[in-house]
Amino acid sequence: LENYQLSLPFLETDWVFRAFRPLWNLRKIVRKTQQFQPVKCKSPLKHLNSTVVSFLDSAFDNTPIIEHDQPHATKQKPSLASIQVLLPLAGFIAVGLVLTGIIVWRVRANYATTNEEAVTELVSTTVDYPLFVPREGWNALEPTSPPIPIAPALVFVGKHTGGSSCATPAECVARVQEIQREHMEVKGLADISYNFLIGGDGRIYTGRGWGVENEGRNDSVDVALIGDFNIEVPTTEMVFLVRRLENRGPREGGLDYANYWAVNHNQTEPTDSPGAHLFARLASNGYFHYSSAVCYRNVSGGFEVDYQCPP
Repeated sequence: LENYQLSLPFLETDWVFRAFRPLWNLRKIVRKTQQFQPVKCKSPLKHLNSTVVSFLDSAFDNTPIIEHDQPHATKQKPSLASIQVLLPLAGFIAVGLVLTGIIVWRVRANYATTNEEAVTELVSTTVDYPLFVPREGWNALEPTSPPIPIAPALVFVGKHTGGSSCATPAECVARVQEIQREHMEVKGLADISYNFLIGGDGRIYTGRGWGVENEGRNDSVDVALIGDFNIEVPTTEMVFLVRRLENRGPREGGLDYANYWAVNHNQTEPTDSPGAHLFARLASNGYFHYSSAVCYRNVSGGFEVDYQCPP
């Protein structure tokens, strides 16, 4: 789906060979069943004669079944009946191939048109919807202050956005835009607070990206699944994308591979994020380097993050 390419079995490179294979086999059968002129071979024993029949063009390696040195053996020409069988069959196959070509051309043309219209409607025409949708792919607003780079993060945090979920690219683009406006206009943040967001459409939307400081802490990568997972149940695909993103982090320089650990949001501060349903999925099989430690302490009037948890 990433490149909206059509994949059909009859577009493989050997489809022409498979189409003509029945005709080729029929030709060999006809040639084998044709009668041959019997040839009498002179033997050193004058009272013995032998009739030799050679079948040429065997099914696999063209090796005669019975081979003798018979230079005078002759084969009859193909009969009229054989020609009458082969010609209609060849015409039928030719017509079938032409019709197949027309159908393939029409299907590909219609699919390309539909796909182009969908992409144009959803986001800017510079993006072809890869699995990772960059900021320009969802028409992100520019941050109000320059991003602050950080060293490879030590904490990979799973969250949920709360609010409504999304199931299609159009819905998810609109939802990510809405979240960014809320964070910037209502909460007064410089940009959308998450490094990445995962939609129900099976795509990963780039927020702040790798190696950029988040609001409140400078050692984490925050990944938010779009929706309220106290109410909804995350799809298997969304949980898989969390693992895929975590696995990509060290290669992108966004996670300290030797030292990082993965936790859920409510293990770093008192919150109901990522929701009970998502917490259960992520804690059981959602991370590669999961830690069950609770990394904040309740203090008078609030809480205190334990940045050394786990050691």
